[in-house]
Amino acid sequence: MMTDKVAANIELEDGCRPQDAIPPPPYTPLPVEQKVDKPLPPLPQGDHMDGEETRPLVPPKDKVSEDVLDILRQYDTAIIIDDSASMREENRWVLARTAVIQLCEVAAKYDQDGIDLHFLNNYSVDGTNLTSIDSIEGHFKAVGNLSNGSFLGMKLDELLVAYWHPLHNARRKGGKIKPVNFIILTDGHIGMDPITNESRQRAYFVVAFLPPVPVDDDLGAVIIRWAKELDKGFYPMHQIGIQIVQVGMDKSASDELERLDRDVRKHFPLRDMLDITQYRKQDQPEGINIINKILTGAINPRMQMARAIGPDLNEDTTPYPSA
Repeated sequence: MMTDKVAANIELEDGCRPQDAIPPPPYTPLPVEQKVDKPLPPLPQGDHMDGEETRPLVPPKDKVSEDVLDILRQYDTAIIIDDSASMREENRWVLARTAVIQLCEVAAKYDQDGIDLHFLNNYSVDGTNLTSIDSIEGHFKAVGNLSNGSFLGMKLDELLVAYWHPLHNARRKGGKIKPVNFIILTDGHIGMDPITNESRQRAYFVVAFLPPVPVDDDLGAVIIRWAKELDKGFYPMHQIGIQIVQVGMDKSASDELERLDRDVRKHFPLRDMLDITQYRKQDQPEGINIINKILTGAINPRMQMARAIGPDLNEDTTPYPSA
């Protein structure tokens, strides 16, 4: 991943130009060894938390054609994990951790750079270029208490700003960088949250670098605004994918996500880079098809329309063409 400095002559929507803007941190910061102070409760017996030796991320054997997942070779994979207080309910945190392990086991075979983890509130324990299950589990252990709100829009905006620098600079130099596939795991409550002073400080780079927008954590507005910027610059349709995964089965949260999807689609013919999938408890055992849907739904148009068929591996697994 590139870490070029921000070009001084970047022009964005509405003709705004950053003035003495301080660039945000690079999209791929240097990995830092994390000290585990407050370990979370262990996963149920049989999950990956039992082993101690370092295990490489090797995807399990399955009967799904690898053609479905081959598109992942073209992408960097970044997983954003909701570590807000509401994730303590109904065992959602353990479920999210299980989902991340399953996702990384498959994705690591195709993304040779490793997987990036970003936590919504405990951003000091983010990890990049992770290549083993144990390293991923170590970052989960380092999270400590789950607290604060779900600032999904703000977090996604931060990461998109950091990705925009090398993308724009590569274009100026006649080059390109790998597309990125963002996968967001959350309980699904994405409404506006009160903005804390800490959150405002974290949003500083976003506000300084982009056209002035209210800091209201509007996830839909963030997605629409960036889709407009990508369309305005004639970037490839597959440049950025955003997959939102609802962990659990909260009905009100599902309704919120459905409204988000409808709101974004109202802006057609704006590019569609959003997909939404539900990950439930019954999807845990060998849920290969749902994992493939999560990994490729936002970057493969035909996979977006695939039915989430859960753990039944006897379903039709005809490969989808790459986007």
